[in-house]
Amino acid sequence: MKKLLTLISLGVLAVSTSFAQSQRMVLLEHFTQASCGPCATYNPRIKDLINANEDKIVAIKYQTSWPGVDPMNQQNPTQVAARVSYYGVTGVPNSVLDGNYYNGHPQNWDLNKVNTRRAVESPFDLTLSTKLNDAGDSILGTLHIVCTKDVTSANLKAQIVIVERKIEFTKAPGSNGEKEFEHVMKRMLPSENGTDIIGSWTVGMDTTINVSWKLENIYSLPQLGAVAFIQTNVTKEVMQAVYNKTKLPFEIQVNGTGSVASSSISAIPAQTTTATFTTTDTVATDYDFAIAGTLPTGWNASFTIDGVTYTDKATISMINTTPKNVLITINAVAGDINKKGKVTLSMNNHTRLQGYKVTSLFTAFSPVTTMYVATDATSNSKMTAALKGLGKEYLVATGEEFDGFNGNTITPTTIKYVWINSGAALSGTMISDNFIGNVEKYIDNGGKLLLTSPMAGYDAYYSSKTETFQNFWTDYLKQESFTFSNAASELEKQGKTLNPVQNELVMGKYWEEPGTQNASSTAYYGTNLTAGEGQTMILNYDDDADQGAALRMQNDVTGTKVVFGSFRFDQIKETAFRNNLMKRIYMFFDGEDLAAGVSTIANNNNITITPNPAVDNAKITFATALTAASEVNVYNTIGQLVYTNNLSTGTKSVNVNTSNLSEGFYTVKIQSNGNVVSTSKLNIVK
Repeated sequence: MKKLLTLISLGVLAVSTSFAQSQRMVLLEHFTQASCGPCATYNPRIKDLINANEDKIVAIKYQTSWPGVDPMNQQNPTQVAARVSYYGVTGVPNSVLDGNYYNGHPQNWDLNKVNTRRAVESPFDLTLSTKLNDAGDSILGTLHIVCTKDVTSANLKAQIVIVERKIEFTKAPGSNGEKEFEHVMKRMLPSENGTDIIGSWTVGMDTTINVSWKLENIYSLPQLGAVAFIQTNVTKEVMQAVYNKTKLPFEIQVNGTGSVASSSISAIPAQTTTATFTTTDTVATDYDFAIAGTLPTGWNASFTIDGVTYTDKATISMINTTPKNVLITINAVAGDINKKGKVTLSMNNHTRLQGYKVTSLFTAFSPVTTMYVATDATSNSKMTAALKGLGKEYLVATGEEFDGFNGNTITPTTIKYVWINSGAALSGTMISDNFIGNVEKYIDNGGKLLLTSPMAGYDAYYSSKTETFQNFWTDYLKQESFTFSNAASELEKQGKTLNPVQNELVMGKYWEEPGTQNASSTAYYGTNLTAGEGQTMILNYDDDADQGAALRMQNDVTGTKVVFGSFRFDQIKETAFRNNLMKRIYMFFDGEDLAAGVSTIANNNNITITPNPAVDNAKITFATALTAASEVNVYNTIGQLVYTNNLSTGTKSVNVNTSNLSEGFYTVKIQSNGNVVSTSKLNIVK
């Protein structure tokens, strides 16, 4: 299956030579998996640490066989399992630093730990070089080891590991949503056991190790690289590590990237865009171009090079001194609404490295009434169900597709409404500078935006911490810096209840699973919002205008209208409330009279509770007699039902026995046919 060649030569310099101390590079061996939920949470932090400290950290990532599906593990399960066993890894994510320096959960190591380890002098200098052969089907590697400090250690091994620096999937290969994977181990050479080297070294001794491997299961040739390290099997300590990017016989790029360049355009009804292809070939060589796509009925695409237009394929001579600017044209059908198509234009060498190509990917949109943008563009979410319930037409777009727009083209003419619905957090593409910039430009152009994300404040100041996102939070949403003291979980811990503002919204059962989100759960760092100039709170805590979870804002000059909710739309349980919420957002965007459109399930049976605080009994009095059979339900602060009583039509008041209730805050809800018609707060003292 593969041919390996290992040559080792050892010698001692014949003359006295002075060797400087060797700066240690810290080896990170990270165990992760494409179907591991916690891995998706912690891997972005690991990625940021590695990318910001490439002069300190050398990384290898092993994709394990558990807890679920992972195609990268299936390509080399034996060698991954060997490293899992070697370190005794029992769960993912798991990080190992320099073999025995740290072994555990990634949340418990940081740059300070890396710097402490890096300060320890290494006894070796390592020089690693790797390249593809002329045929492009095998990788050749050479590791040169030089001793710079006397060292004696039994059972020393030299490891050479082929890695793929970045692997990108168009669809998540596992169940945790991750689409990008970095520093993935492809092969350990000559095997997972490494190469034996002598255990007693004196300054100036050196050795060279050569390896080769016939490539298998490589996603992108330009992403190939190699890591080498010296390790003792006695203590598992890693003494030195090095990384090298694999050299290709030639390199090609599109728009400055060596893989896929993505963008989005509005085809109304025709749109052109340009992609620039380059090669490092110093001799004129033929390259194949091909266009393909999935387009709506009646749409078509073509590309033009040097004044000649092609609708399928073309072979073009290229050289490093002459880039090719290719014009791509996408023609849509005039009058099409809420449609999109994808077009790819790829280039590869006509005869060499046939698996090596670069691609320009375009997503073209017709005019859109409502563009629903979600992390995974789930078309059956409760937000889209609410849109369907109101008979609204919409088009689903991924975060990557919205990120690919040139913001100047996103206007209410091309996209009338934009709905952005994150999961618990805004992450990945949704917090990129370009994505946030597109949102800002859409707002500046007079757009109408609905944004729901419970952890947006937390993301801005504790997770992503990007300056662009923080500026959007303060300048566009006009919110203060997020702190844990103003997290929604803290307000609930204080016994505060989330209520609709009169004539604004109708609040039903908020969480899908009441009581599962609490102060100890990082999944509910929902932000307490404040209404500034031009903003109106529509969902608040205990009728306090300064504490809320949703607000609306508008700019009469630009026509911009925004609704921002510090909650996840999919967590709202009651269908009636979700549909009513969506209806009223459309009413606000379309300039309808909100006061005249309050739903029939609105809070029209206002209640008074006396005494409040109560000890053993409390009386609930309705402003008007109930017009339908109802229930009075009392819930504690974690959402548990602790008291219930049926009420008949015409009831004007009811006594509640509170003698068995513990001291604290409670929520009283009057419900009819599953809908909440009144909500209030009850305080019990003993």
